[in-house]
Amino acid sequence: MIKSIIGNKDFLILIITFFLVLTVSITNSDFEFFPYGEDGKIIEQMRKQNGLVISSLGVQGFKNFNILSYTGRPHYIAGQQLIKINYQEEIFIDVYCNAIFANTYSQKFAKQKECFAQRTPELWKFIGDKLGVNSIIVNKEISTKLPLVSKSRNFKLYNIK
Repeated sequence: MIKSIIGNKDFLILIITFFLVLTVSITNSDFEFFPYGEDGKIIEQMRKQNGLVISSLGVQGFKNFNILSYTGRPHYIAGQQLIKINYQEEIFIDVYCNAIFANTYSQKFAKQKECFAQRTPELWKFIGDKLGVNSIIVNKEISTKLPLVSKSRNFKLYNIK
C-alpha cells in the first residue's frame, strides 16, 4: 500500500507541498495572535477593569484591529468627540485632539501625541467623568501624565480615575 502511495507522484507532491507550507508558516510566524500575542498582558489588565475605554490614533489598524474587541469592554474609537464645557461662550474640549485641517494621518497622529502628553490628570478626569471613561489605551508612541497600568510592544494602558 505504501508503495502505491509513494508511486502516485501527484499525491506525494501534494503531501510534500502541504508540509512545506505548514513548516514555513510556523517558522516565519512570530505568534503575535496566539491567542493575543505580545499584547496579552495589556488585554488581561483591561479585562479586569470596568467602564468605557478611549483609544488613540494608532490603536486601530490592520495589525492591531482586534485589540479592543479582545478586551470585552465598551470603547470610544479615536474620532471627533467634543465636550461642551461652557454653554455661554461655546467652549469645547476636543477629546481626541484631532487636527481637523491636517491632511495626513502622520500630521494628525503628531498633533494627538503632543496634545495627550500636555493634558493634565485633572483634565483627563474631567473628560472621563463626562464620558464615563476610566482608562485610555494608546499607541506605544503616545504618553500621558496619567498612571501607567500596563504596556506591551504596541500599546500603553493608562488609568484616568
